[in-house]
Amino acid sequence: MPLFNPDNMYKKLLKQAWQIVWQHPFLWFFGLFATFLWGNEFNFLINNFSQFSNWFKNLTGSGVFIFSSFGVFSKIFSLLPGPVLISFIVLAFLGLLFLYLANLSLGAIIFASRKIKDGETTSFRETFKTGIRYSPAVILVNILTYLVIFGLILPQKIPGLHLFLKQLHLTIPFVVIMIILILLTVVVSFLFRFTVCAIVLEKKRVLGGLKRAVGFLIKNYRPTLILTFWLFLISIAAALLVFLILTATSLPFFALSTLFHQIGLSFLFKPLSVILFLISLILVIFLGSILSAYQVVAWTLFFLELKVN
Repeated sequence: MPLFNPDNMYKKLLKQAWQIVWQHPFLWFFGLFATFLWGNEFNFLINNFSQFSNWFKNLTGSGVFIFSSFGVFSKIFSLLPGPVLISFIVLAFLGLLFLYLANLSLGAIIFASRKIKDGETTSFRETFKTGIRYSPAVILVNILTYLVIFGLILPQKIPGLHLFLKQLHLTIPFVVIMIILILLTVVVSFLFRFTVCAIVLEKKRVLGGLKRAVGFLIKNYRPTLILTFWLFLISIAAALLVFLILTATSLPFFALSTLFHQIGLSFLFKPLSVILFLISLILVIFLGSILSAYQVVAWTLFFLELKVN
């Protein structure tokens, strides 16, 4: 399967995935939630290597990677009485609900993709109910995946480990091991992807789906990497499109702000800022939902295509 052959499987697969997503807008709803569980392995590598670069810098005193750090910092809520505690409970509930819908959405999109590909019809209600049916298995697979990935990157998180290793002169061996562990996290991510596909498309149980995913990845590792590369490029193009659109929408805003300031209507700056923010937020959510649904559909079609071949 050549990478740049215009008539190859990837072009047809990606085109079919776009047709499915564009012609069935209800998939965008599920894409909104699936965004947080179904990313791209190249993005995942960049994020992990950026964190590893900071860790390596502490270990050796010098940087080695050019990636920027995209660390995500979580805020710790103090268990105070009154509004803070109530807010924490509400946010925790909403967070759990969102995670449940994210797991549900993966199974829903995969199910709908297969039906549409086979020329059958489906609806939002049927897709949602099917997502509910598969959500326990998807949640279990997601938890196992998280635990394994957390275990693989845990050495980076241990305070003071870099100082201890430096004293023992084990810097280079441990750096090599950490790079291998980061690459293994990508393998685990692929296994999560294919395990969920096997559970929904082949009605496998969790262990059976995992076994199927391992065999599938071993046989199809090269096409898997190629498709990941293409989807990564599509993600970059989508991000660039969003940037250009946001830039285009911002120019009239700044022009109006300057005009209002000159004619003494500066008090309108704040309402305009809110409107611009809401427009930008809606646009990012809208396009992000479509892109997420598109990626899940593409991987589903990929799994079905290579299963047949």
